[in-house]
Amino acid sequence: MTVRNSIFENHTALDAAAIFGEDGSDLTLENCVINNNTNTTETNPVIKAGTLVMRHVTVVNNIGAAPTGNVYGTSFSAGNSSGNSQIALQTVGEAGAQMFANPTNKVGAQSGFDTYLGGYSEFRPLTGSSVAGTALINKVDNPVSGLLVDITGRSRNLGGIPDLGAYEAILPESGSVFYVTAEGAGRKDGSSWENAIAGNDIYNVDDEPASANIDVVTTDERYIGFYSSRQRPYAERSNSSKTFTSAGNSVGNITNTRQETYVSGLQYAVEKASAFNSAAGDYKMQVWVAGGTYTDYKGFVIRDYVEVLGGFPNEGTPGLEDRYPLIAKGIPLREDVQDLNVEKYETILQIQSSAPVNWEYNNSTHLSTASVNTSVLTTTLGVTRKPVLFQPDVCMTTTGPVSDVARTDYLEYVGATWDGFTIRHGFQYGYYATRDGGGGVRMYRGVTLQNCVVRDNVNATRRNRGGGIYCDGKNSKVINCFVINNATLQHDFGEGSLWDCVGGGMYMILGTSYNTLLANNYATGDGGGVFLENAVFYNNTIAYNNSGSDAGGLYQFTANLAAGFTIYNTLFYGNKGKALKAYSSGYFEGAHNCFVSTEEEIDADLKNRLYSGVYGVKLQNPFELGDAAAQNYNFRLNGSTYCLNNGTDELPNGIILPETDVDFTNRIKDCTVDIGAYERNNEDAVTPDGRVYIM
Repeated sequence: MTVRNSIFENHTALDAAAIFGEDGSDLTLENCVINNNTNTTETNPVIKAGTLVMRHVTVVNNIGAAPTGNVYGTSFSAGNSSGNSQIALQTVGEAGAQMFANPTNKVGAQSGFDTYLGGYSEFRPLTGSSVAGTALINKVDNPVSGLLVDITGRSRNLGGIPDLGAYEAILPESGSVFYVTAEGAGRKDGSSWENAIAGNDIYNVDDEPASANIDVVTTDERYIGFYSSRQRPYAERSNSSKTFTSAGNSVGNITNTRQETYVSGLQYAVEKASAFNSAAGDYKMQVWVAGGTYTDYKGFVIRDYVEVLGGFPNEGTPGLEDRYPLIAKGIPLREDVQDLNVEKYETILQIQSSAPVNWEYNNSTHLSTASVNTSVLTTTLGVTRKPVLFQPDVCMTTTGPVSDVARTDYLEYVGATWDGFTIRHGFQYGYYATRDGGGGVRMYRGVTLQNCVVRDNVNATRRNRGGGIYCDGKNSKVINCFVINNATLQHDFGEGSLWDCVGGGMYMILGTSYNTLLANNYATGDGGGVFLENAVFYNNTIAYNNSGSDAGGLYQFTANLAAGFTIYNTLFYGNKGKALKAYSSGYFEGAHNCFVSTEEEIDADLKNRLYSGVYGVKLQNPFELGDAAAQNYNFRLNGSTYCLNNGTDELPNGIILPETDVDFTNRIKDCTVDIGAYERNNEDAVTPDGRVYIM
């Protein structure tokens, strides 16, 4: 006899309270749960049969003896009162709810639904439990042929390998995710967390199946080679390490796709997922990256058709609900994650362990000044491009790095997303460019950077753009990011004449940014926080940015009034000199519903283009922590600032107010959207009016 997809619960008998089979009977159970049954003779078995076969059976919380023998290849027993529990797990009440979706509160038969959350019991293992991950999830070595779904109808290979018991934990279907950890595990092929790709090992892109070269890591000299303008590491197919010459405005066709034979494990996962999705024409295959530090002196290439997600804990078998982006050292943790261990979740991408930029903080001005870390950046490097995360040169939209001539043969991305990373210690050095840049991130068209911390990157040369981020793509976005401690420095090295070095935090020619904080950045030239041309920019915070010129906050340049430059609901405070400055005020299309506190008066024409907001020299500090926010990067609003409820949701066509703020809380909490990246929970400002209302 075979019984499938059944639950035997809350039965009582002298013997075999769950199932009784006559002597000599054959019983096969598939996808069944045997829970909370009571034998009045406790030492008797809760299941009795002549021959018992169990395929994906869960036996828990019974008063009686669980089955014995060789029946647990795909099944498990736990929490039974009379021994024979195969695995020691917490299975009842609050402790059990850390392991299972909805366990019972007691052992043995109960009247009604005595479960932790109420309703029906569900002994589905939780991906957020490292104990359940170690004991149950992805633990079947020999899958049962023909048993393709669990008791609920979910696929049997969620997460890459079947789980023990009747339920599958909620993980992606096999073949839809490449799993990556810093050190890797098992076969290191990325098919599951148990076989995670080793992000810091070297992989051969042409190898099938994947195999890590454990003798070489991404910081090894044999992998790095002489990665400069004149030489390149071994097996680099595309000559990508050679920088452009900047003698003229055109360098001909730019066809470098940065294809290589040997890449880091993380890059290997990105390459394989992108190729799979591109062939399929969809985004089925993702890359999931566990917390840890991923170091690659050649950087990480953004590929089309792939979502790369960081912020997963680096233990257990986590699913999407266990992922927490924007948990990083140096930024304020959200209220709901205060107890989490940052080191388990922060997913760091870096060029090297040492920052290429030094910082000096001024206690009186609350501003920081940057300088080149000469122990990292030396002229012996030659002209060198080392952004941490970047699109390849073939995506450049102009004919060269100092050219304004548009290309028609650039590579257009359909869409790529990197979400949940700390991006640090990248640099551009001696590289003269006006249509390229970004020490941390370099983006052209079709890229979304989301829930990232971009910090301690530098662009140092005679003329450059963007210390943290360079973005030149109308359909590209920077969302929910902390852009902090990045710099563009005028450095007398490399090609070209000494000129402007602008956009310390970010240089955005085209693109959209919202819910982003730009703070404590520095530019030798204008736009210590951000330099914009024709971007869409709303609900951002620009604070405590410094400049060697007189525009520490935002600088805007465009020669086209119809270009689509838009600023809404943005907070300016504590920046050096002028909070806002424009190359030509006649082309500045206005800032709407903004809080603009400036150290020095901005130009009169610009002041006349500030609509429906508030402007003033050294306005009252809007932050909960006051000027301490400058070093804590905590720019949450205080309860008396003008920023509360003075934003607007009446945005131009095509611009949609985000549903949440940078803390992932509701974007509108009481009346109207707030100004800046944070929405304040204004409950402490709500007082009763003394009346009694009868409804």
